[in-house]
Amino acid sequence: MATAMEPAQQSWLCRDDGGRDRLLDMERRIRPQRAATFGVLALALVTSGPWLGWWPLAPMALAIACFAAASRAVDRADRPEYVAAAAWVAAQVTIALSVALSGGVESPALGWLAI
Repeated sequence: MATAMEPAQQSWLCRDDGGRDRLLDMERRIRPQRAATFGVLALALVTSGPWLGWWPLAPMALAIACFAAASRAVDRADRPEYVAAAAWVAAQVTIALSVALSGGVESPALGWLAI
């Protein structure tokens, strides 16, 4: 973070250190809810496994791994907003690829884009 003598680092995601501090605070606060959400989603995938197959668990594991890596890296990164954004983008790309590979607009996973 910037000291009183040096200017705040700006980026297109965080205009100043105040925005960056808020991002870090919110990342810490939503970690438990994110973990609970992943738990519910994993339970849904396991429950629907006999009908959809077990392959959706692999992209889910990849998304969990991306967020876990981001959670560890965000506190020590110079630009934590990029780390957090990368995790979210990776999750969205993983969902989009899963939808595309499982039938596109006819995919039973299409609703996951809304989640």
